[in-house]
Amino acid sequence: MSVRRSSGVHSPYSTLPWILKMLWNKKHGRDIMHFIAKEKDVTLTDPERLNKAIHSVPVNSFGAANTELHQTNAELKTLLNYKKGLVAWIVGNCGNIPSSYLRFEYADLLRKYGLKIDQFGRCSGVPFPVASRWDPSFNEVLSTYKFYLVFENAYHCNGYMTEKLWYNALYSGAVPILFGPHKDDVSAVLPPKSYIHAEDFKTPADLVKYIYYLDKNVTAYAEYLEWRTWVKFLDQNGELLSNVESDENFEQLNKEQRKTILKYLNPTPSGFCGLCRKLHDRHNSDIYTIKSVNDWWEGTVRRECMDIDLARKQLASKKTFTDLYSP
Repeated sequence: MSVRRSSGVHSPYSTLPWILKMLWNKKHGRDIMHFIAKEKDVTLTDPERLNKAIHSVPVNSFGAANTELHQTNAELKTLLNYKKGLVAWIVGNCGNIPSSYLRFEYADLLRKYGLKIDQFGRCSGVPFPVASRWDPSFNEVLSTYKFYLVFENAYHCNGYMTEKLWYNALYSGAVPILFGPHKDDVSAVLPPKSYIHAEDFKTPADLVKYIYYLDKNVTAYAEYLEWRTWVKFLDQNGELLSNVESDENFEQLNKEQRKTILKYLNPTPSGFCGLCRKLHDRHNSDIYTIKSVNDWWEGTVRRECMDIDLARKQLASKKTFTDLYSP
């Protein structure tokens, strides 16, 4: 599923405010994932098996920290101390659709330049230790990794960012490394220093170097988790404080930090909540008729989303991907 952000109803998989609300609830003893698991009748992982799974995560990929965390949030320190692995990737679509091939080709290049990836799922034949992604233990195991490969099976499709980003990476606390989503779509919903995008690097080798740099510099890595501390700006319902601009903690931030928080934690509902709000508030909404949904959609979708050959040509034309394809 892709989206058209101009419709005002977007991000069907999740939003940053919703992920923060989930973290807020978990902090206050109400882990939403437990409720979801109950609704879906998921058999929870046995604690003993979970503990074994976490301890089985490779430890030799975790770099030795060479910088003290003097001013790092206490909860972030706990999360950092929990991490043992470097990069995780769960992938089950092994190329059943054309654009899926692109992500495998890029992942192979990362491996070529020395990146150690713990790959799970049907495409590797290595099952993830927790069977259901709705099991809270699923996120607990992923949280033991520093990074998660958010390699979507679509390239530059409008707003296409799935549970790989929102739950496997952001909610779990593994910094997302993205390939597939357009940079503009990502920056529209996520603040800087909350993710790493492959297209920001000249070559796959440069991205690998940066990952290992962050692996060995814990303070620099922790900056990618700083957004999680924004839960302190939520009220008793897990929503952005109505008077957040006068909050003592908020006032201590610099101007750019305050601007960023207000931009990305905008309480405007999105997804189906936004659709519901619009339906109940029709008197204050512009009403117009779309004669052809196909024309309306096709007129905004990026061409490379639908054409893998065009996607390869675009990748070949970018210096960022000179190693991936030759013009």
